[in-house]
Amino acid sequence: MRGDSEQQHFPLRFKDIFNRNRSVDKLTDLSLQNFDLDYNDLVTFLRRLPKGMERLSLYNINLHTGSWREALDALREKKPTVVSLKDPGGAECEDMTKEEYSQLFQADTWGYRTEAEAYILGIMPRSPFEVP
Repeated sequence: MRGDSEQQHFPLRFKDIFNRNRSVDKLTDLSLQNFDLDYNDLVTFLRRLPKGMERLSLYNINLHTGSWREALDALREKKPTVVSLKDPGGAECEDMTKEEYSQLFQADTWGYRTEAEAYILGIMPRSPFEVP
């Protein structure tokens, strides 16, 4: 699913797209791009998805409520085989320095993964938001 790349982000309510009566049990791959999301809608939707998904990709997603710290925990619960989280925005990203943002979401600190991706996959045991 992609938002309109020609326009700015626009709010998306998952309940407007996915009918709660429609099963998502067989969904194995999910890719969302160019959306503003409400944290509660994102978590509610993620909880409906099956555990152990094959691929989970979020590109250019802006959280306008909630936090990425909480969102990473919710994404980790899905236990995806492959995850890609690129250019997140909103929430605490607005208060990070470029270095902090790069370390968490852009730097290749875990081989071919960012700290956020390594945490979601369970490779990194503690949240990258936790102070060591």
